[in-house]
Amino acid sequence: MDSAISGLIGSGIGACAGLSVAFFSNVWQAKRENKHWLRSKRDEIYSNAIGSLNKFIHKRSAISANGVAYIQDQHIKEWFEDFSDIQKWVCQIKIYSKDKSFANDIDQSIKNLSDIFDNLLHGRMKIRMPAGVTVQRISKKEQNHFETETVSVIDAARRLLEVTTKSAQADLAK
Repeated sequence: MDSAISGLIGSGIGACAGLSVAFFSNVWQAKRENKHWLRSKRDEIYSNAIGSLNKFIHKRSAISANGVAYIQDQHIKEWFEDFSDIQKWVCQIKIYSKDKSFANDIDQSIKNLSDIFDNLLHGRMKIRMPAGVTVQRISKKEQNHFETETVSVIDAARRLLEVTTKSAQADLAK
């Protein structure tokens, strides 16, 4: 009887050990797969954000008589849609990024660009020719006197591209 009980206890311990190994093996494999998926997701997000920013920065639809490339009025809507794509990808960077050291720079850069577009939408800014390169902020100081400030949309987008690229290098190098 002692050997039968010993055999039963031994086989129980062996079965528990086998089940434990199988369980932990599955858990570790799931963690590895999740880590690989997150890396692929971050790679996709950064690639799309950088691609959208480059498309936005370089979008032009005509060339003026003096050789300056610009966006024609009928293509401004597309330019705003491109900006919406940028916002979507930058928000995903903030969600999925492992390296948060560039988060404040990204926030500030997207805020600067967002402010320009909000002002354009609400008529507080006008697009100057060549369209898409600069906008003028208009503020009424006195009754008939308007103060204008020229703001470069492209420079704001380039700053966001620079910060996004640095963030991608830091985040994906790990």
